[in-house]
Amino acid sequence: MLRKAWGGIKDKPAYTTWLIVVVVAIHAFATSLGWIPDVWSKITGDDNGGDNVVNLYIAMLSVSALQASFAGVIVSLGLSSEYSSFRVLRAEGGKALRSNWMSITRNGFISSGCALVATLLQLMGSGNVAVWFFEASVLFCMHGIMRLLWLFSRLIRLVGAEDAKEQREKHVKHAGH
Repeated sequence: MLRKAWGGIKDKPAYTTWLIVVVVAIHAFATSLGWIPDVWSKITGDDNGGDNVVNLYIAMLSVSALQASFAGVIVSLGLSSEYSSFRVLRAEGGKALRSNWMSITRNGFISSGCALVATLLQLMGSGNVAVWFFEASVLFCMHGIMRLLWLFSRLIRLVGAEDAKEQREKHVKHAGH
């Protein structure tokens, strides 16, 4: 059962993206009704300067922009490699692979957008709403980074296997002369 759930999450990253939206909405709703403690009150409280919060939101914007740009590097590596194992990966990976490649890039941009909205809302005096965009930004970025690292590790393994295969072929070729 757990393996089937992981397969769904792994192959359909949009499920996780939508789950983040739902979790943040439920968290905001439950906090506003007082059902759960406000974990953000130390950050958004009156005793904390608004500039500090804006700086935090801008820092998150920077982190998510870095994640999105690194995702572009990973996708470019996967799309441009001429190794036969990469061609097989692209051909057999199908929709699940394309979804994952799009997800790591999309989540970085969504995270950046949420951080930007949080910053603007904070500057306009709506800090009680801004914090939920910040929370979403953090979660989208974390999702993108975890998926990016997972895909990167897979690509590194492919490169390693292809390099090892190439070395074996060179040794066989040299042994024959």
